[in-house]
Amino acid sequence: MALKTSLTFDQPLGGIISLSGFLFYGTVENEKNKNIPILISHGRDDPLLAYALCSKSYEKLDSKAHEIRTEILNHLEHGLDLRSIAVFKEFLNKYAV
Repeated sequence: MALKTSLTFDQPLGGIISLSGFLFYGTVENEKNKNIPILISHGRDDPLLAYALCSKSYEKLDSKAHEIRTEILNHLEHGLDLRSIAVFKEFLNKYAV
């Protein structure tokens, strides 16, 4: 959901943090958010949104236009933990305005 709503938003954003999600088919990026950094965090053991399926949608993101960081966390299901929070903090410290 974060990828779809952020990439199509009509105002410029500072970045996207996507948790256990995927890029919806047919998402057309708004020009204002074509070059924003993206953090994708996904639990390898997610039973609701299997990483193997979601990873195929991530491949559709243009890595030439976006700085994309993908964190796949072993032994994590559909949620977050202290490792996730550390990754978010690092991302926010790097890109927060």
